[in-house]
Amino acid sequence: MTTQHALTTDPVIGQRQVLRISELRSHPARTLVMFGTPTAFLITGLLHVVAAGDHNLYTAVGDQAPVWIGVHTVQLLLILLMAVAIYWLTEGLIGPAAQSSRVALLFYLVFYSAFDSVVGLSTGLVAQYGRGLTAAEQVCCQV
Repeated sequence: MTTQHALTTDPVIGQRQVLRISELRSHPARTLVMFGTPTAFLITGLLHVVAAGDHNLYTAVGDQAPVWIGVHTVQLLLILLMAVAIYWLTEGLIGPAAQSSRVALLFYLVFYSAFDSVVGLSTGLVAQYGRGLTAAEQVCCQV
């Protein structure tokens, strides 16, 4: 009985917060973002070409440059949705871990999205452009 009394009268862990969390779980758009975004990230990760053996990204991407460009374009949107999903996971929570998670999301959005899009899209565009070059000209694309 003491536990129930604490849940209904405590302003931090009150009934209002429990209702907010239950409302979050029931909204279809939030459910789609919370489960669909990590699933879509997994799919793009599986489509992501990895340089094997020679560690030359240009030759690894090669003929799959359109897929590489598509994956990194889709990941731009997924990075934003992943940050939204992580924010929703910590919404209503208090404490240093939840607060530092929200602060880290800003750095994740700014720096990871910039890095992934610049490096990923530029590599894909160089590989796509290099496919039309002669063998002698392709040497400058191989880094």
